[in-house]
Amino acid sequence: TWNYGSRQLLNIMTMLINDELGTVLERFNVCECEKCCKFITQTALDELPAVFVQAKSKADEQKVNAELNKYRPTVIKTLTKIVISIKNNPIHSTQRYGNL
Repeated sequence: TWNYGSRQLLNIMTMLINDELGTVLERFNVCECEKCCKFITQTALDELPAVFVQAKSKADEQKVNAELNKYRPTVIKTLTKIVISIKNNPIHSTQRYGNL
């Protein structure tokens, strides 16, 4: 979230990843350490389109919720794909972290 005076620019994909990541990790019993979460988040953000919503007031909450509901299935599908890939090929023993 970025604040510009009375306006906020909300990153819909980041909000959804933060909302859904824990549930997906738990569902597939995958490591929930900080490095794994950062790797999954970064990979998901690289794969998903950038979606921002400008919110000026409480009245914009409906617009934000509509975007969250629109993209939630896509984010869950993307997170699930990444988590299954990690479950099948754990990253703790590899150098796939880069500079995380």
